[in-house]
Amino acid sequence: MSEAGKVSLPTPERSRRDKEENFKVGSPWWFTIEKADIAYLFHLLEESQIKELQEGNRSACESRDMAFRSRDEAIVISNQHYKQAFFLNEVLIEAQQTIARHETALNEIIAYSTDENTVDIAGVSMGYVEGEKTDGM
Repeated sequence: MSEAGKVSLPTPERSRRDKEENFKVGSPWWFTIEKADIAYLFHLLEESQIKELQEGNRSACESRDMAFRSRDEAIVISNQHYKQAFFLNEVLIEAQQTIARHETALNEIIAYSTDENTVDIAGVSMGYVEGEKTDGM
């Protein structure tokens, strides 16, 4: 409320002065008391409304702050998940490349070993003689 619209509380001196002024103009003294009581009630009502608004504002600010904290936590978690997903994607790409290289090497070994004129490199390297039977074979 603006300064001009504020209601001041009645003081005993003001009440006495208002009574005296009302007697001069011919108004009954109870009219002054009633006006003072009404002014006082309006003042109490205004204080009550201000307190309610302040409490509502405080509650809204707390809710807003809680929402901001939740948003900030979600952003941090989202960034962590993004970094982890990016890292895992890099690992997956590297694994796929390794698999492709191994598959190519394996296909070359298979192609080489099916040739009739080739020597069993694996068997020779392990000490098996070509044409000799082993226990496991």
